[in-house]
Amino acid sequence: VAAKLVVDGETTQQEFGELEFTPFLSGPIVLRMSRRAVDALIEECRVELEIDLKPALDRSKLADRIAREIGSLEPQAEIRQLLRRLLPPQLIPLAAATCRLSPSQLLASLDKRDGERIASVLKSLRIPVSDYRPFSEAIVTAGGVSTEEVDPETMQSRLVGGLYLAGELLDIDADTGGYNLQIAYSTGHLAGELLASQPI
Repeated sequence: VAAKLVVDGETTQQEFGELEFTPFLSGPIVLRMSRRAVDALIEECRVELEIDLKPALDRSKLADRIAREIGSLEPQAEIRQLLRRLLPPQLIPLAAATCRLSPSQLLASLDKRDGERIASVLKSLRIPVSDYRPFSEAIVTAGGVSTEEVDPETMQSRLVGGLYLAGELLDIDADTGGYNLQIAYSTGHLAGELLASQPI
């Protein structure tokens, strides 16, 4: 999917990739946007995620597809059967409610505006972000010792001799995709290698 992080009505970040609908939103694009989202929530801003569930289709092509799907179903079919052709089953109640439709409503009751509303929701599903997961579930953490206080050639503290810092002890974090593991491995290896070479 494509997604936008919207803070106080302004788009602050856009991402494209995998998103997981679980009891809370997760997945790579959510992780990439989480730092800005958490900062905005701490500052008591209004935070929303705007999701394009059909990024390969523009609104016009999506409306045409919805019309074709409706035409291929019996008029007495339920809206849930239409939405099942467009969405995973778990999203049908949310999409129907956002469109102000009942999943059990008959297709025969739909008018052109309903079809346009379905297309609009699929292209721009807005979900308010009200909270974030606890620290105990963090995958990557922001904050730590400032990199200005650490010698990058040895990973030794500039303030405390003999203290070496690596990984998430440092105020470094990167996008999801293995970069944070690489930071941990590289800084840990450098600090360990240099520490091991020093006399005890």
